[in-house]
Amino acid sequence: MATEFPKSAAKTAATGEDATRRIVAEMLAEIEAGGGACARAYGEKLDGFDGDIVVAPQAVEAATARVPRQLEDGLKMEGHARAGDVRLEKYFPDETFVLTP
Repeated sequence: MATEFPKSAAKTAATGEDATRRIVAEMLAEIEAGGGACARAYGEKLDGFDGDIVVAPQAVEAATARVPRQLEDGLKMEGHARAGDVRLEKYFPDETFVLTP
């Protein structure tokens, strides 16, 4: 005898997947064409973020000093790369990025 369910979801995890892929592809193409200004506009539109994208070295040092040693050691052990820095250089060619280990 087949199992009969009184209700079933109208949507699944894959619902809207094609539309999402299309929207993201369009956004990335716009950012590639429009550069940093376009990326900043998306940051403000989607996240309400209108602050500095490039963080001053002093601010990085201050934030790093607040990271608990155990967490810092764990992140180093896991080998987390800073690939985001490389991607930023593509869209913000006029900015200077310092890659740190």
